[in-house]
Amino acid sequence: MIFPTRSIMYLVKARANTIIKAVPEQSALLTPDQKIAFPIGQDVAVLNYGDIEQSRNHVRVCFDMASLPSDRDSVAAAIAQTKQATWYLWPDHVEISGTDPNNKPRDLNSSQPGRSKDPAMDYEFRLPGFNSIFNMANPIIKDGRMFWYEALHFDPGTRSYRPPEDTVVVSKIVALAEQIEGLIRPTIKQRFGIDSIICNSWYRDPATNAAVGGSTQSRHMWGDAIDFVVPGISPYDVNDILEPSANGGLASASVFTHWDERGYLARWSYGF
Repeated sequence: MIFPTRSIMYLVKARANTIIKAVPEQSALLTPDQKIAFPIGQDVAVLNYGDIEQSRNHVRVCFDMASLPSDRDSVAAAIAQTKQATWYLWPDHVEISGTDPNNKPRDLNSSQPGRSKDPAMDYEFRLPGFNSIFNMANPIIKDGRMFWYEALHFDPGTRSYRPPEDTVVVSKIVALAEQIEGLIRPTIKQRFGIDSIICNSWYRDPATNAAVGGSTQSRHMWGDAIDFVVPGISPYDVNDILEPSANGGLASASVFTHWDERGYLARWSYGF
């Protein structure tokens, strides 16, 4: 799966003493000129970045070389002196903030949450990599409360849905469903006393993502992102109580909370 690289300025911050690497390898395998110390708490602007699936479990970042200072003792100056724009970071050690200003998704799910027994949702389909037949009315995981019709945006009127592109997308949809049932839903219930989650947006193929105004490298295209609402609760309040446990992407708008499983910390606001 190949997506366009992000092309807006972001900020990457060190959450631990770490190394900026010239290649995505273990630090012990790198020569001194292939690594730059990145102390905890320091940050540096990046022009764009790529997801870990495309960089051997490292976050790929690209610096705007023209804007980096070269006359100061800093991480940015050290990068500028190398003349190399693309570097790599271990995902557990960094947090990236900021988003594409055009990232203003307006996606809605035509299905009604909680209606797993509704005959209209009784629709058989296949998933890449599996010989068995699935049903939109079934939960994604055993005893779960998130259903395939929500993840794939099944429209009972037209019988249309968003077929996962490959087995990677399917596995990430399942992993996110496990995270919702094992972490997100219990956290919400403990704080607010309710555990209803309404899915606004889950899987988007690249064409759909572009059509609804998603980021050019949205995690929704991987299947491991969800925009959701907790009835009667402000998305900002939901964001606040999930913040300590969100090890991937977490963002909020006035109308939904975004959660994704990208594998490294990312935070932003949609601005609407």
